[in-house]
Amino acid sequence: MSALRLESRRFALTFFIALWICEMGYAQDDLAKQAQNPVASLSAFPLQNNWDFGIGPENRTRYVGLYQPVVPWKLNEDWNLISRMIIPAINSPVDIDGNVHGLGDSILQFYFSPNTEGKFVWGIGPNMLIPTRSDPLLGFGTWGAGVDGVGLVTQGPIVAGALVSQIWGIGGETNPFLLQPFFNYNFSKGYFASLSGEFNADWALPEDQRWSIPFGPGVGRTFAIKEQPLTISTRFAPYLEAPDNGPEWQFRFAVSLLYPKGKK
Repeated sequence: MSALRLESRRFALTFFIALWICEMGYAQDDLAKQAQNPVASLSAFPLQNNWDFGIGPENRTRYVGLYQPVVPWKLNEDWNLISRMIIPAINSPVDIDGNVHGLGDSILQFYFSPNTEGKFVWGIGPNMLIPTRSDPLLGFGTWGAGVDGVGLVTQGPIVAGALVSQIWGIGGETNPFLLQPFFNYNFSKGYFASLSGEFNADWALPEDQRWSIPFGPGVGRTFAIKEQPLTISTRFAPYLEAPDNGPEWQFRFAVSLLYPKGKK
């Protein structure tokens, strides 16, 4: 546990130094709320870095990097189509002192969302599981398909909602489910505080092994450096539920380049 605390403090110090340096840029409060909306008319190129601590009896660490490009498409005056590709890069412990690293299976998501203004926004659409794993230990290596949904409310400084996803793998080897609730409170100058989590389940696994649930608070900021808008954020999340020998704690550091509608 001492190593876990040391690593967490080190990551936190790095993040807050980065926030201080960002004072050289300028904040965009409205853009911060757009960046927190999964179905906004906003292109984004996020890189999410996740470190899972306390795996197995040796308390080892797993890294999962998620590259998640988001591109909105205007279908007509009434509807938008938002596409998101999730490409994982994984470094995972194996046995006592071994490691395996490479690509995991990718997910392609689509959300059809009405082009309306209001407090409540929603979207729904299909998804696809793509067998891009580079090692059998990093994914299931099977095709799959399913459905995604999202709903959120924007009220003053608050942006809150949830994403839900269900995929059925071909052959029944995996049937992953994901629920992502989030709550963001926005302050001035692009700063925000958040509370979020991922309720992951694989229905193909035994009941006592299927859930993995990191959930916790975070902070972040939306700003610009040399006219390039971006968001940086962090989160500390204990695992409320994990399979046997699963992680105890997760630290996240994410950077997302933002391209608002009309920006060249």
